[in-house]
Amino acid sequence: MARRCEIHARSGRFARVVVLAPVRPGGGREPLFDYHLPPEWGAEVRVGSLVTVPFGTRSLYGIVVGMPERPAVAETRPVTSLVDPEPVLSPTHIELARWMSWETLSPLHECLLLMLPPGVVGLTDTRLELADEVPQGIRIGVLQRRLLDLLARRGPLLGRQVDRALRRADWRPAAERLVRRGFLKRTSVLAPPRARPRQVATVALAVGTDPEAGLKNLRSEVYPAILDFLRAEGGPVDVSWVYAETGCTRYHLDKLEERGLVVLGAEEVWRDPLAGKLFVPTAPPLLTSDQ
Repeated sequence: MARRCEIHARSGRFARVVVLAPVRPGGGREPLFDYHLPPEWGAEVRVGSLVTVPFGTRSLYGIVVGMPERPAVAETRPVTSLVDPEPVLSPTHIELARWMSWETLSPLHECLLLMLPPGVVGLTDTRLELADEVPQGIRIGVLQRRLLDLLARRGPLLGRQVDRALRRADWRPAAERLVRRGFLKRTSVLAPPRARPRQVATVALAVGTDPEAGLKNLRSEVYPAILDFLRAEGGPVDVSWVYAETGCTRYHLDKLEERGLVVLGAEEVWRDPLAGKLFVPTAPPLLTSDQ
């Protein structure tokens, strides 16, 4: 055990991880678990990184809260993947979560989850598939037979798919018995994060076209107004701006694109949860002597 730990220490780095799921603390108050980082991409992992790690027979999301020189255990397992190249939390966030956990006696992973935007962490699910044929004449329950027939008919399924197929049936104990008997194979899977970069539709004036020839037989006055507005902007513009300035609709933009006069596209924009909110400064309240 010690020899293997020394090999990891020389060839890679370690990450101290809080898994984002209810687990028993590993010896201390905080449920911290040490993993080693694969040398091919482990250098990209930093404090605050969102990773996936093996935990028992499951795969779980976790937040890296430390980079120890040596692990607290003799044998470590590797971090499975780095979900985002940029850390999702700063050291300040992590310290705040630790303080919240200590002051409120709340699990640390719940305090860390409060710091993350919705959709950053995917869902954990179970994948079921047939492992072996059930011998003829063997006795199994009615629900176990329904589950086996479902998987034989549709192939491997996720737990949420089985929920929809066997509505109002508590199939999980039946699946557990089939797994123990070797008739089913169960693996833990992680759904990808649900959050995606926000995209906005854009439109720009096409280069090297003849507007007069392109506008031939287009009677609406919005078409020249669209081209004039895009010419003044000089680059891709949010289509909502064009709608507001010219009174056009998507139909008009599609028509201009068909004639090669404009180019429709999309751009990633920063999500600002405080956009459009007005904050009025007020005088701070007077503090008491104790405060």
